Order: sequence, then structure tokens, then C-alpha cells
Amino acid sequence: MVSACKDEDSPLSSIKQLNSFSILKGDDQGKIGNDANALIVGNVLTSSMGKYDDSRSLVTMFEYDGKSITVDGIEQESGVTLNDYSQPLAFIIEAEDGTIQLKLCLTKKRDLHLSVS
Repeated sequence: MVSACKDEDSPLSSIKQLNSFSILKGDDQGKIGNDANALIVGNVLTSSMGKYDDSRSLVTMFEYDGKSITVDGIEQESGVTLNDYSQPLAFIIEAEDGTIQLKLCLTKKRDLHLSVS
């Protein structure tokens, strides 16, 4: 009697999570005054930028768990892909099993308050 072991396909991962998200001054060639680290709460990312920062074409640094991350169907690469953050953006994180998670990115402008003594 001959018996063979059948390779079981391991289940595809359903993990899809955004772990960190930042817009860094050094990566954006003088377009922003300070680093902007996003606060991730539920499905919303919120970052705060200076009132006069140019948010129209910025590179972000991010870490995620999953198969891919896209905006408007364009795969995102941390430290490389440019996006316009002057309007809300929808980031879609896809797991290996094909399930997705939507993260809405909102960038708020803040007024700089200076006091002179």
C-alpha cells in the first residue's frame, strides 16, 4: 500500500492594517515646515499641517500589514508615491485573501500662533 501526503494549501491571510503614517519635512523638499505624524483612529487618519504648507504633492512614509495599499487604484510605495493631500484621500489596504479595509486620510491646516515679547 502506497500513501501520499497531500499538501494542504495554507489559508490566505486576512490581515490588513495601517500601522504608521507620516509626512516628513526632509522627504518633501521644503513644501512643509514640520513633520506631520498622522493619528490613526478607527478608519480615519488625521494629520495636521501648517497653514502655509503646500499639501498638493507630498510623499508619505507608512508601514502596513497586508498584500497592497492603493489610492484611486494606484499602488502606494512608502517614501516614493506622491499624493495630493489638499483633499481627503481614501487608502485601500488589501489582505492576501482579497478582503479590504478603507482608511480615510484627512489633512487639517493649523494656524501658527506667534507671540512676541
